[in-house]
Amino acid sequence: MNEKELQNIIIELRNLFLDKKVLGKYTESTNNIEDRMKHPEILHGLDPKLRKISKPYTFHGDSLSAFDESALTEAFIVLAESASWSLSLPQIGELRRGIVLDLKYWGLPSPSIDENPDECPYQDILINPEIIETSKDFINTFEKCPSFPSVVLIIPRPSWVKIKFLTPYRETIENIFSGSLGAVLQHEMEHLDGILFIDHLTLERREKILRKLRVK
Repeated sequence: MNEKELQNIIIELRNLFLDKKVLGKYTESTNNIEDRMKHPEILHGLDPKLRKISKPYTFHGDSLSAFDESALTEAFIVLAESASWSLSLPQIGELRRGIVLDLKYWGLPSPSIDENPDECPYQDILINPEIIETSKDFINTFEKCPSFPSVVLIIPRPSWVKIKFLTPYRETIENIFSGSLGAVLQHEMEHLDGILFIDHLTLERREKILRKLRVK
């Protein structure tokens, strides 16, 4: 992706996530395209920050702080640049309990572009998510992680999960996510607790992957 393409994505994200007021008020400095180009990178799988437990978001009234809003917008920018379909905030070094989703990838309506965002059944920002119920049956899912770009694993996970989370407007939502999307959210929520998808492997297989990463 060249610089011009990235700038176009950033401008589009501003229109979707800032002008639509999905993230509320934003600091004036982010209006400068050069400042917005200085976004964080996805942490490498060996980065010790990925092993830390993230802290919950704190709301000020019914909104987040400008700093937290900024970090969420940065996550969307990184999400677009990396061509990923989901990202947890710890993966860009922000130890906060937040997840961003590319709902367009999943073929779902997005509150960021829907004409009636309050009526949208899906959210592209999950704040302080928690799993409150899981299915008893499991499915095997093929999983990738941008922190481990060359690794693809088959991970057994519950076929569906009920997740309770907050929106940027402090609205509480409970949704059931099944299949691949449910597995992806389980993967991202593990990041919030310092758990990586390689932790589902045997110690021998996990060490083999880590050795390869150290060589690189």
